[in-house]
Amino acid sequence: MGDTLGRVDPAQALVLYQEGLAIRRKLAAQEPGNTAFQRDLSVSLERMGDTLGRVDPAQALTLYQEGLAIRRKLVAQEPGNKAFQRDLSISLNKIGDTLGRSDPAQALALYQEGLAIRRKLAVQEPGNTAFQSDLSVSLDRIGDTLGRSDPVQALALYQEGLAIRRKLAAQEPGNIEFQRDLSVSLDRMGDTLGPSDPAQALVLYHEGLAIARKLAAQEPGNIEFQTDLIVSLVRLAFAGERPEKHYSEALAILSDLNARGLLSADQSTWVPAVTAKLAEFYGSQAYEALFDKDFTGAEQRANAGLGLDARLDWIKSNLAHALMFQNRIAEADAIYLGLRGTAVQGKPWEQLIEEDFKALRDKNIQHPHMAEIEAAFRKRR
Repeated sequence: MGDTLGRVDPAQALVLYQEGLAIRRKLAAQEPGNTAFQRDLSVSLERMGDTLGRVDPAQALTLYQEGLAIRRKLVAQEPGNKAFQRDLSISLNKIGDTLGRSDPAQALALYQEGLAIRRKLAVQEPGNTAFQSDLSVSLDRIGDTLGRSDPVQALALYQEGLAIRRKLAAQEPGNIEFQRDLSVSLDRMGDTLGPSDPAQALVLYHEGLAIARKLAAQEPGNIEFQTDLIVSLVRLAFAGERPEKHYSEALAILSDLNARGLLSADQSTWVPAVTAKLAEFYGSQAYEALFDKDFTGAEQRANAGLGLDARLDWIKSNLAHALMFQNRIAEADAIYLGLRGTAVQGKPWEQLIEEDFKALRDKNIQHPHMAEIEAAFRKRR
């Protein structure tokens, strides 16, 4: 019941897990030599830790560590028991995840210990898809941890994990989790290759997006699949691949999920973040349109950006320029003169406008009103 309620009613799930934990503690205490009872206790501790992870990470860590101690003991008692070995690798990863930000060195050590176990299990049973999937997860964990300090090694780990996941997805095309894991690996590889091989990164992002779209369409009620799709769209947009299309689609999905209260507190912050990215794209497009002498297009782009985030005053400068070049002087002046004395992007508004005018003049794009605005700025100083 707790597993079923975990996402829809975590508070009630926690109550059920606590009740189950109390029972399993009692049974384990009554028969400390009963390995089944000990293993059950470790599972309950893990479930509790998972439920508390976001709200009380310190308590979650304590529960995970207690479970780890039990699992280390079980493995020592029965080193040939593969289920106990797998359980131990899960505990190592759980604690590594919890320590990831506060103690990355210790997290890496735990991930490496878990990887060693999973390599051994995967070699022992190459046809066991669960063991192969577990191995790919461990490779990703270490790749993530090494990403900044050793990108070459991280790439090698991601490549190994991707190869495993391609094979699993091909073996079981109907396995949704294997398909999702493959899309995650494609995205990670794309992120790692982005700086050195942007073209290949885009190929990987597109492949990952195709999978994410398919999964989101198959299970429209699965929030994880919907947010995976959002992440894939944003990755492509951020990489410069049709930003307007991809940011807009991501924002539409996000806004719908947010309106229905289906996003976590952290995910709800994605809405303003993606909105800002799309607004900034429109603002940049407006600036570029000025240099193409497409002043109507510049106005339209600037208004689109400001419609998403009216606080972006630097976009208002592009709108003012577009209006001026269309000889709508009164509208332009309302912006040019209305924002005098303010700071935009860390510099005085007047300086921003004067720098824009210089850049435009350097491309032989001029208007008589430029000098009048500059004179008005000097008079105010």
